[in-house]
Amino acid sequence: MKLPPISASSVVVLPDSDSRLRYDYQFTVHGSSGLLMLVHSGGGDVLKEVINSKHNEPEEHIDCAVDLIENALASRSNKYECRYVLGLTGKDLSLVKKFEHRFELLFDSGVLWPNCHSIEAQQYISQASTTVDAASKVLIVRHLLEHARDLDRFLLGLRNLVGLAGLCYLEVPDSTGLINHGDLTQLWEEHVYYFTPKKLRSSLEKAGFEILAERNTKSHGEDICMIVVACSETVSYCELTCAPLDDETFIFLEKLPKQLTRVQCNLNECSQNREIYLFGANHVAGFFVDVARPASRLIRIVLDDDSSKEGFVLGIDKLPIRRPAAYFDGGRVHLLVALSEGRVPKLYDRLRTCFPERNGHIVESLTSFYRGAWTDANSN
Repeated sequence: MKLPPISASSVVVLPDSDSRLRYDYQFTVHGSSGLLMLVHSGGGDVLKEVINSKHNEPEEHIDCAVDLIENALASRSNKYECRYVLGLTGKDLSLVKKFEHRFELLFDSGVLWPNCHSIEAQQYISQASTTVDAASKVLIVRHLLEHARDLDRFLLGLRNLVGLAGLCYLEVPDSTGLINHGDLTQLWEEHVYYFTPKKLRSSLEKAGFEILAERNTKSHGEDICMIVVACSETVSYCELTCAPLDDETFIFLEKLPKQLTRVQCNLNECSQNREIYLFGANHVAGFFVDVARPASRLIRIVLDDDSSKEGFVLGIDKLPIRRPAAYFDGGRVHLLVALSEGRVPKLYDRLRTCFPERNGHIVESLTSFYRGAWTDANSN
């Protein structure tokens, strides 16, 4: 299914900027894994446009990740020892540091490409043909798998990096909320693949990995899949066979057009008795105002605490960005918040104080708004 045009929405631009940062996105299915994919078409390369975008990966679960890897090591105590802990990019540094504190006798630790962007790292991995070191090691790969441009080559490259003597910790966003409940805040213009725990496990097994330990958790309001694997001694290649489209993905693709229609209807209904504001000039908000067009023009303003964004615009329709203190005319407001309440609960407390429900205001996350539209559209 093709989505409406979307701007490279992590890029906040000046009002007089041109409109070249627009792409047509569409969902497709990866042939050998059956994974849901989001790809863009048209000229240019969205990955180059967003390569300087920043996102702080959730860190609340790091101790749990170390425990998970320790359990995997213990389960193979006759084969593995924790001598080397290597990360791939700067995203992995916090977990490597945790290992340095936990295991004082590490022979070596560090990050292979500390200043490397996810896009560049997946290219290096896809080209890997030899192991980093023949000794036993733990390889950390956080939030890279969902960026891969060629999943089969990426996983084969990981096998070559890990080797038979090591194990690999992988971490990806859990997209169960997207596929089962229509939570489109989980979409990201840089993310190509959308994993559920089941799909992550099956993709790795098909690529010749053995599952040693796994856990699904929530970290700073984000759903995370954590898994520890080793190279299988019996399967040494990626099986490029086609996988069937599972029921959940089929239903999602079937229901999505109805949800997007309902998003526009719900915005129209909200605008009948309240002013609609959007809080958070980020990629989630940018995606929302683009896929909700033309009803997103009913959003009066985008509010953001970051003063450096004031005077800029967001999305294809170039909604103006203002600081909260600079814009409020006293009417009743339906405030849609483009940040997870689980990630920033104090922000929601402040917003509900500024826009109290007793005065007729509504403060709602975009996750709630999307899920409500999903339920409304599919209950008919």
